[in-house]
Order: sequence, then C-alpha cells, then structure tokens
Amino acid sequence: DSVVELIDNVDLKNAPWTPIEGFAGTFDGKDFTISNLTIAGDSLGDKVGLFATTGGGVMIRNLKFDNVSITATGSDYVGTIVGLPTTADNTTMISNIAITGSVNIHGKKYTGAFIGQMGCVGVCDLSVDGGDKATSTIQTDGKQAGGIVGTSVSGSGGYRVFLYNCSAKNLTITGPEQLGGLVGRGFIQMSLINCSVENVDVIGTKTVDPQTAAAFIGEVYNAYGVERFVFNCTATDVTTKNGEDTTYREFAGPAMTVTAVGSGV
Repeated sequence: DSVVELIDNVDLKNAPWTPIEGFAGTFDGKDFTISNLTIAGDSLGDKVGLFATTGGGVMIRNLKFDNVSITATGSDYVGTIVGLPTTADNTTMISNIAITGSVNIHGKKYTGAFIGQMGCVGVCDLSVDGGDKATSTIQTDGKQAGGIVGTSVSGSGGYRVFLYNCSAKNLTITGPEQLGGLVGRGFIQMSLINCSVENVDVIGTKTVDPQTAAAFIGEVYNAYGVERFVFNCTATDVTTKNGEDTTYREFAGPAMTVTAVGSGV
C-alpha cells in the first residue's frame, strides 16, 4: 500500500480537481494546508471528494483545508476527504483534519463536510469552521447531509461507527430531510464522543413527518434495535427548522433510541 506525505502547503488555485479512486495506504498531510480545492461538473461519478473512494485499512491524517468548493449535484456520495470509504471489515481511520475559510459543498444526497457515507470508519479530531454561516453551506438536494458526515451504515462485520472530538461551526446545513449538525443519518451502531456544534443552522424544507433536522443527528434509525451512545456533546447557538416548524431538536427520527451521557446532552 502507498504512503503519501505532503512536504509543503499546496494551493490548487481553484483548478478543477479530479477525485482519486480507490486510494489504499496512508495519506499524511504533516499538518500542511491544501488551499482552494474546487470540484465541479456533471460527469464526476457517484463518489466525490479529494478521494472518491478508499480501500480497507486506509489512514488519512494531519491535514488542513482552506476554502473548499464542491458542486456535485449529480453525485450520491460527497465529502471533502472522501465520498465513500470502504465498508469492508478493515476499518478506515480519518483523524486530525481541519477545514476553514469558505466551505460550500453541494451534493445530490449523502453529503458531509468530510465524508459522504461512512461505514466501518473511525473519525477523530475533525473540525470545520465556515467562518460565516450565511455564506458557508452543506447542501443536499435529496436527503442526508451533516456537518461532519452525510450518513452512516454498518460495516460488513457490524462494527460500531464513532466520531470522537469532532466539531462543526459557522455553517448552514440544508436540504429536504435527514439533516444534522454532525451527521445527517445515524444508522446501526453509532457513538458521538466529545463533539460540538456551534452557530449552525440546520434547515429542512420537508413539511411532513418525520421531522428530521436536528442539532446532532438528523435521523436516528434503529432498524436493528441497537442504541446510539452520546457522551459529553454540546450544541450552542444552533437552530433547527423543518418546513415552518422551528422546534429545536438535538436528535430526530421515527425510531429513536439514544443513550445520552455527560454534560451538554
């Protein structure tokens, strides 16, 4: 497998980026910054990001982004880092990545600031700060958008998906349904630990039940009777809206079982 390390900052100057398919190995940004990442087009394929897809056992870490623009309205899996990591048993790890500046990410569905759809993936120390929620937007035209991850599924081995020490700040997250400040839809086993959402508007345009715009997880789905575990997560200055319903929700969904532990939840 490959080991790729950045040795300096990279300014892509808004030149069209072609997502990398099937990355396998380790990508270490060494705390350097990729500036002005731009992805746009009608023929990008279903998976869009710096990496379109990744293989099993991948590690992506120690990287910063400044100014991200992704317009992929024909794509189902959209995120700055990777559209669709593998859901195989060999877990993908994504850690210590920050996005700042202008952040505009627009997908057909399954759209997140970092990852479109995650399954059998561990993420920690991810932060996105859009600077101004009036101009930084995570948007889906269909469903499932989040400040960190669009949607989650279980891996083939049924492993728990976790987000640790992740934050979303100064963003608007919008679309018809299943929208969350952290995760659009939390499916199967999911844990949120030491995560925060601040100054974020979560705006759903769907006007009928279920109401699925929320501060943390837009839809908590318990198809297999398992629980989500939430520890020490906070939401500050967060607005949630479903059509004309402005009821504040931290979690939403028709089949909801959440174990909330710790301050701020």
